Formats: sequence, C-alpha cells, structure tokens
Amino acid sequence: MLRAPALATLLAAVAACAPTIGGDAGALSSDVRRAPWPRLLPLSELTGSDAGAAATTPADKLGTTLAARAAALRREARRLSARPVLSPDERARLLAAIRRHGG
Repeated sequence: MLRAPALATLLAAVAACAPTIGGDAGALSSDVRRAPWPRLLPLSELTGSDAGAAATTPADKLGTTLAARAAALRREARRLSARPVLSPDERARLLAAIRRHGG
C-alpha cells in the first residue's frame, strides 16, 4: 500500500523538474510534433504488482477474503484489549500528574 503514495510522490517530483513547454510549440522540432503519442503501460507493469486482480476476482471470493480479514482484525482487537495499556504504576503516575495540573 505504500507503493502508490511513493510512486505519486516520485512522479510529482519528476514532473516538477521537467522543463515547461508553455505556449511555445515552435520550440519543438517538426519530428517531435509529428511523433506518435507514447504507449500507455498497464499499472501492473509499472508497480510490479497484480493491480488488476481485484477486478477479475469473483465477488464471492472477495467477500470471503474480506470476511476472513475482518475476523482476524476482530481477534487481534480482542487480544489487544485483554490487557491494560498502562501498568498500575504508570496509571498511578498519570493520574497524579492530571491531578497536579488541575485535571
């Protein structure tokens, strides 16, 4: 998931460094003006991932996958909420600091 923002940042940086043509199309040679547009590449080739997989995966399989991920997240939430975030000593120090500062 971190690849998309990194790719967008890289593209923005490269675009910022590129010279601008503005309205001066006469600065381009006639060969460049007659050249065909570049071919667009599929996103999966650019990112090295299978970005189109979600579009071709059947909906029932996606639902099953999402349900499994949701169940795993719920298990993790139960595990994390089973123990306190602060130790009794840390909690006492925090409450004492709150009382000292008028809270």
